[in-house]
This record gives sequence, C-alpha cells and structure tokens, in this order.
Amino acid sequence: HALADVGIDLAGRFEEAAAACQTVVKANREEDEDHSNDFSLLLDIKENLAVMCDEEGFSTDLAVKFLNQMPERPYSKWGEGFGLSVQVLSRTLSKYGARSRRTGNRRIKRVSKPVILDVLNRHLPEDFER
Repeated sequence: HALADVGIDLAGRFEEAAAACQTVVKANREEDEDHSNDFSLLLDIKENLAVMCDEEGFSTDLAVKFLNQMPERPYSKWGEGFGLSVQVLSRTLSKYGARSRRTGNRRIKRVSKPVILDVLNRHLPEDFER
C-alpha cells in the first residue's frame, strides 16, 4: 500500500509540475508576442511619423486611423476585429515613457514630438530594415 501511495503522490506532483510548466510557457509566448507587436507598432509609427503628427504633436487619433488603414499590417484586426484603439495605442506608448495628454483640442490626445522621437530612438535600432 505504501509504495502504491507514493506512486500516486508522485504522479499527482508530476501532473502539477507539468501544468505549471505549461502555464509558464504560455505566459512567455504571450509576452514574446506582446513585445513583437510593440516593436512592429513602434516601427510603423517611426516610418510614418510625418502623417501621424500635426502642429501640436503626435496625434494618437491620427495614428490609429492611419495604422488601421494599412492593408499589409494587422492593426485593423486587433480588438476582436474592431481595430487598434486609441486606448491600446496610448497604453502601449506609455510602457515606453510616452504618455499622451489632451492639448489644444481637448478631445484629441497627443504626445509631444520630442517625447515620441525620444521613445522611437531609444527603443528601435537605427539601422533596422524590414
């Protein structure tokens, strides 16, 4: 009996350990995907920055509209098919130190040009090509 109980206990521990490993692997995959999405998003912003800026700075509203209209990019399919939102873009940029603020027109949020340029220069390689 004692030997059988040890076998059952070890099998249960193995299943627990396997489940814990699967959880860690899944979390790592999701984190890698998030970083990949962030990198692509920052790169697309850098490559199209002139279109996404107005006289008051980098407009999250203009950026979202432009990014969602890029046919070769996945942004229009994000958010369960609703596309990239201003909230998701703002949250992503804030992870890198670019916080959007309401300026001028109180409805539209912007990031100052020096701040967005600093974020792009710090987090993207200068010589990166797609």
